[in-house]
Amino acid sequence: TLGTSTLTDGTSGQPPSGSADGLTLTHSDRPLRCALWCTACGWPLPCGSSSRVAEKPEVTTVTRRVSLPPGSPPLSTLMPPWLGHDGSYVLAELDVDAPRGPWAMIDLDSGRAGVGRRMPQIWGALLDGQGPELLGTSGGVIEVDLSGPSTVRELHQGVGHGRDGAETEFLRLDHRHVLAAALGQQRAKVIDLDRWAVVNSQVEITSPWVALGDTPTRIWSLPRGEVASLNASHEVTHRTTAPAALAAARSPRALYALVGELRPRRGTAWWHAIGRDLLPTGLQQYLDSPLDEVELCKLDPQTLEVKAARRLGSLAQVLEEALATTLADDEEWSTGLLHRCLSTDAAGRPALVAGSRVVVLDDNTLRPVTDTRLPNTGSSTWASQNGQSRAVATSSDRVYIADW
Repeated sequence: TLGTSTLTDGTSGQPPSGSADGLTLTHSDRPLRCALWCTACGWPLPCGSSSRVAEKPEVTTVTRRVSLPPGSPPLSTLMPPWLGHDGSYVLAELDVDAPRGPWAMIDLDSGRAGVGRRMPQIWGALLDGQGPELLGTSGGVIEVDLSGPSTVRELHQGVGHGRDGAETEFLRLDHRHVLAAALGQQRAKVIDLDRWAVVNSQVEITSPWVALGDTPTRIWSLPRGEVASLNASHEVTHRTTAPAALAAARSPRALYALVGELRPRRGTAWWHAIGRDLLPTGLQQYLDSPLDEVELCKLDPQTLEVKAARRLGSLAQVLEEALATTLADDEEWSTGLLHRCLSTDAAGRPALVAGSRVVVLDDNTLRPVTDTRLPNTGSSTWASQNGQSRAVATSSDRVYIADW
């Protein structure tokens, strides 16, 4: 949003002599400078500088009824969906009380769904379009064929699953090897996709993580606050200190992160909870928050040098919606929820998709350019995918799609 534009001469800073008529300006010989003032932050945006006016994307939402095969149970309201790399489909669990039950692949254009029978419960997914589609399940990591809504089948039996729990975090190391670990686990596994076997189960990198640079040989461990360097055998050879973070998402130009640590809100007075629910939105930011020490940062994807940073302020309310039911009970799972709330869209901008809101941020100032409340699905959380200006959620018989 722009305030009044002001014309000044290039010397005294006073308005020049002359008159303006439409796009024609008559003036003296002194150079002109045009300043646009942003009403959101109060900073001038002079013409000819590197500043620019942030585009305000419009969020549109669509609700589609899911067409499941006859006799299929409804979609689960407990597990989140998983959005495909191109945004054309979503994986969602069906509501069955069994360790191995069906999962549905839903075409988001038509709502038509294909069901894969006896699929284990899914806790994580690698659907980046850069190689085989992998799912971290209660039966281990499996490869699946997701070539179309009519085909959802398991290509390989589970591998990598052990007493540490189901793998939820993945990182492609090269065309053949994938790093996998459970959320918050301090050791990761390297899976050889050609041999379909774990070739190293003692890689000391704590998840969640993000790769730095163009090749994943340097990996930033977010909760541990360090960067681990891997050699050709995928062994850690060097560690350097880095900021601790709750979430990170990459775009082609930058790396965005929620830098800081989650402060537990244990022992919070009863009046705080009531105030959080009853106070107007503009005043809620002044309440004590577990995200008080967290900053939203734009970082260099190679060096982690901070290019821009801002305190969350009112954005903390967006993330607290996702934490509302889990923060007091399970800090590790809460941190994992935040890790999934931050993504980048098709224009390379950071976006927060949490609770029932989507907030798109300017990629330079990190200020909100769009803040939209999403439809209340009454069930699973909204899911997004890096590189997609789309978020999805499901209910028992519908899929909700938000595009911007």
